[in-house]
Amino acid sequence: MTPQSEDSAQRQELRLALTTAFTSRARDEWTERFAATDACATPVLAYDEASHTRPPRLAQREAFTRSPESPNRRPRPGSRAPAHPGPPAR
Repeated sequence: MTPQSEDSAQRQELRLALTTAFTSRARDEWTERFAATDACATPVLAYDEASHTRPPRLAQREAFTRSPESPNRRPRPGSRAPAHPGPPAR
């Protein structure tokens, strides 16, 4: 094996181990477990969850503002993100 293929194999093993570990519990369980640590871990919310629960830090940044042109989210004021992003990269 070449060093590059060994690295790729190790990466795949690590990915499988992490996937197995993180799928073993519900997101809310992980959120609770990480809350008691100093680890930098935040749950990934679905758009509807994030926009409806509107965590204070996101509401302050106007991260989920609707407009007639864009019924989904738009970039916060002052952001350099495009107002109408293209399709997701593959």
